[in-house]
Amino acid sequence: MKGCAALLLLATFFANSVASKSYEGWQAYQTKPLDKLALMGIQRNVLSNSKFQIWRQPQLNRPAEILVCPKNRAQLLKILKKIGIKAHLYINDVEKVLRKERQAIDNIKKREKYGLVYNVTFDRYMNFDEITEYVNEVASKFPSIASVETIGTSFEGRPQTVLKLSSGNSTSKIGVFVDAAIHAAEWLGPAVALNAIHQLTENQAANQDYLDMADWYILPVANPDGYVFSWEQDRLWRKTRRPNEGSSCFGADPNRNFNIHWGEGGERDACVWNCPGPNVYSEIESKNMADFLIEKGLTGVIDLYMTLHTDGQVLLHPYGYSTDIPPNSGDIISSGDLAVKALESVRGTKYTVGSIANIMYLAYGNSQDFAYDEAEIPFAYTWELPGGGENGHDPPPSEIKPVVTETWEGFKAMVRNVYNIRKKI
Repeated sequence: MKGCAALLLLATFFANSVASKSYEGWQAYQTKPLDKLALMGIQRNVLSNSKFQIWRQPQLNRPAEILVCPKNRAQLLKILKKIGIKAHLYINDVEKVLRKERQAIDNIKKREKYGLVYNVTFDRYMNFDEITEYVNEVASKFPSIASVETIGTSFEGRPQTVLKLSSGNSTSKIGVFVDAAIHAAEWLGPAVALNAIHQLTENQAANQDYLDMADWYILPVANPDGYVFSWEQDRLWRKTRRPNEGSSCFGADPNRNFNIHWGEGGERDACVWNCPGPNVYSEIESKNMADFLIEKGLTGVIDLYMTLHTDGQVLLHPYGYSTDIPPNSGDIISSGDLAVKALESVRGTKYTVGSIANIMYLAYGNSQDFAYDEAEIPFAYTWELPGGGENGHDPPPSEIKPVVTETWEGFKAMVRNVYNIRKKI
């Protein structure tokens, strides 16, 4: 990945949506749908190679999409041929796709003559400062139900802000924790998290049941430094921004840095996209989340953990470190099935329910497994939201509203079912 692309300042765009790394000449290759053997081959030969990036996560029985710069294209095709995986050119110039997304966001911003209504919009993606301002405004505007807690600061000193939404009488409720953008480039996640906030506040009358059933803890941007970097420097940046000693590559994957079978994949290259870091909790962002989850989970405050990612249209449950399924898998799967059925009822979007290791690949040190095993949160899920395909890493701005609308229906179905299950205990 290093040395593949020149830096290009796109001065014609607004500063808060400019990404200075150019992906001009980079291409995306799409594989055939992957069987178990092919999925293993992708994991061992592509995911662990710092010369390649992932556009669409590899999944069982679905295609993977792999990004490569011109310098490494021949090597990628050689590797895929060697492991028996057919692939075709999917995107000829990735930079054109990213530039189209930036232009769409800027065009929408130009039309916002009087600023954002309630400081939130689902017509485009929002940057870190806008999200922070909105969260603080919600706490100010709805003081009877909303409060802000900073669970820690990032490596570069940005707050990790959790918004708690509660109507009181918490003893009879469940607790729900939602986080997004632990992988910085996945901009759709914060939009879904912000819509949950919007529905429970501005649209409270229609959603009072979900405040009566649950106290909500929502962390819209779990990886603030990476998220800002994805807006200002590199649209496809995934990791944190801590310097790595002895390497020119920055950061680690914060979703491989939790103290749950950490590092068992054996990968230590700081330049790999899913590098787990030099040690457990080398990434302060992961440590801050873990401390909060332990505090709330072990005391029974949180019953449901949901982390938002793109892409894949799968609802994942434990485990990532093993193909085994958790002891309460019946309840976990039934809640997941109800959630994806409710989501599908909106406009037909289909999700698959299954464990990380069985649907995708082994993923050690992830937040979902940590929440389930270490924080003892009995229901833990990863929402892999829709991706943009040929139109971008995330869906185009025109798709934000439909996605957040359908996902909220999934949230509601899941919360209601978890609440009913926990009531019987």
